[in-house]
Amino acid sequence: MIEDLIANGSLIISFLFIAGQIFKNSPLNLSARIITRMLAGIIGGIWGTVLMWFSIEVSDTIILDMRSIALVLTTLYGGPLASFIFVMIFSFFRVALFGLNEASIVAIVILMILSISCSLIIKIDKWSIPKKYWTMIFLNLSLYCSSLIYLIDDASKLGKLFFYFSLISLCTAYFSYVVVIYIQKSNELFRKYMEESKIDFLTGLHNVRAFDEMFNEQIRIVENQKEILSVLIIDIDFFKKVNDTYGHTDGDLVLQKLGTTLKQSSRSFDIVARKGGEEFAVLLLDCTLQRALEIAEKIRHKVEHTKFPISNGQEINITISIGVASYPGTVENHKDLLHQADAALYLAKRSGRNMVCHGN
Repeated sequence: MIEDLIANGSLIISFLFIAGQIFKNSPLNLSARIITRMLAGIIGGIWGTVLMWFSIEVSDTIILDMRSIALVLTTLYGGPLASFIFVMIFSFFRVALFGLNEASIVAIVILMILSISCSLIIKIDKWSIPKKYWTMIFLNLSLYCSSLIYLIDDASKLGKLFFYFSLISLCTAYFSYVVVIYIQKSNELFRKYMEESKIDFLTGLHNVRAFDEMFNEQIRIVENQKEILSVLIIDIDFFKKVNDTYGHTDGDLVLQKLGTTLKQSSRSFDIVARKGGEEFAVLLLDCTLQRALEIAEKIRHKVEHTKFPISNGQEINITISIGVASYPGTVENHKDLLHQADAALYLAKRSGRNMVCHGN
């Protein structure tokens, strides 16, 4: 029996790591999307069913397993909705696998009581997560032991079950919580690194990697939905002079301010990115060439009349040159869109800078 209970506990730990991978990109908590919490309930229900499948047979109808710990964890992080789905799935398979008998009814009722109780406990705002968790675990033990007292008449057998089940359940509950905290921290770091890998550290804009991914995605959308995509390639005029005169620290301040200005001057749904150095790009979604030129001119004018503060309290002015291209407005092949915008940018620079040019 001890070996079987330990194996049951090991299944709980294994499922936690599987769930951790499933919710790696979408953190599971009480404020998560409904679909995420529903998925948690489905996974939890399957989890509890697997634990029941590998349960210890106390008699022909009575089984012993740690499904309640799975329910506690599902409720703690998935909320009442996930808990309800868990109970429904488990109840169906309990009857399907072991028939509708007294032990099945008791097991389902106990699980329902635990589900309702845990759903109420997680609503207590003043309690910390560990306090809620251990309250649920001890409530679970109390309910489970009460059901065993009701179903088993043999006192000596009952005492042995109480001891081993309570001991291994508490150990499993402890290690499960440790593993959950470890998985949460690992997933938070993973999401942080994934976000940082696509965000420019200096300006907070999308970086060149994210820009390339979004550009390719927008091209697919444009081809499927017959929309228009325009792009602006922006470069600071004589930025090397800014760095040489004021230093790279002040140059970084200028880049940060420009990033903010570009975001404010673009439409809320447009994609603004720093491609590297002093070069920026803006993807204008479903935007004609004429409208793109208007937006580009608005940005150029805004930057020209914006004061850029630097570290010594001074404010300086800068100008930018912008190249504009549009697909299918100025190019017939989307592969030429960025190339034409670059060519238009160089034309603006050769023509005297601080201007907007577009491809033909």
